[in-house]
Amino acid sequence: MNAHALSRSCLIFSAMLVLAGCGGEGIHPSSTVSPIRATGGALQHGSPVVPPSGAFFPLIIGNRWRYDETYLEVFVPRVGDPDTLYGPHWASEQRFEGRVSLGGVEYVLERDYTGDQPIGPYGWPHYLRQDQSGLYEADVVVVIPVSQAASTEDLAATAASRARSRWVVPTRDPAKRAALAAACDRLAQKVAQIARTVPELSWRPGTHDAGAPPELTRLRYPLAVGSTWVMRSSPLYTAQVEAFDVLTLRPGRLGGWRIRLENPFMRPGDSVHVWYGASGYLGLHFLAVAPVVPTPGDTLGTLLWEQTETLSALSTDRHPNP
Repeated sequence: MNAHALSRSCLIFSAMLVLAGCGGEGIHPSSTVSPIRATGGALQHGSPVVPPSGAFFPLIIGNRWRYDETYLEVFVPRVGDPDTLYGPHWASEQRFEGRVSLGGVEYVLERDYTGDQPIGPYGWPHYLRQDQSGLYEADVVVVIPVSQAASTEDLAATAASRARSRWVVPTRDPAKRAALAAACDRLAQKVAQIARTVPELSWRPGTHDAGAPPELTRLRYPLAVGSTWVMRSSPLYTAQVEAFDVLTLRPGRLGGWRIRLENPFMRPGDSVHVWYGASGYLGLHFLAVAPVVPTPGDTLGTLLWEQTETLSALSTDRHPNP
């Protein structure tokens, strides 16, 4: 997953709880400290003051952000302590590198990097634009060789395999073992469904007379608690602003709007949150759950998939280019 989260092809949408022992710095839906009040007029009493240009997001060539990404699985038994399996951890960087025209519409080109190398042959390009009504991303399909990028679906499948080795294989009771194995499979399938966000589109960059590309609505201005919008209509993703949080991150205490993303594959207990503020995209939190039920009415516990993406460094110019 990467930066604008889940709204991208296995990209995005990652993150969550303190349950697995993630304390202190970080991003969690419960991490609200207090609304920013009267800080330079940018935000006041928890409500945004969007400039007339609509330039809330620092969409400026040369800006860059670094993120820490973590993945883990947790088995929370009905009786006893949670057991955590830690998955991969890496750093990624997003850079705004130039301007491109797609179907006659001008976008800022963003590329995602791991270390010093672009992810995939195209460096995972994303195309963003902003106006008074919101922040938009061209919803285009980026085709890359499977061997050059591990998707969230791949990570979920690997996690399911680790979970079976950790919790299914040692279980002797046949009914409990079968229930654990089924929960592992359901969880991996659910994570893949939620993360699989690129629809089957015929539009491609360079297609003759393709016209303007379809777009994702990342943010709808003005932002305010309770605001809702459709991020993508097919497959359906909706967004709702839940709160304005003050997050303790490596660059410092930054204010960000906590936005909950939902799609039809999500069930009670599942959640996807992203945070955006005047400093840009701050992070993502993705939680999926699967109950372990050997027999009807008998719950052995719950399996959790947790993915986080947290801002670790940034270099931005908040003033729009002339």
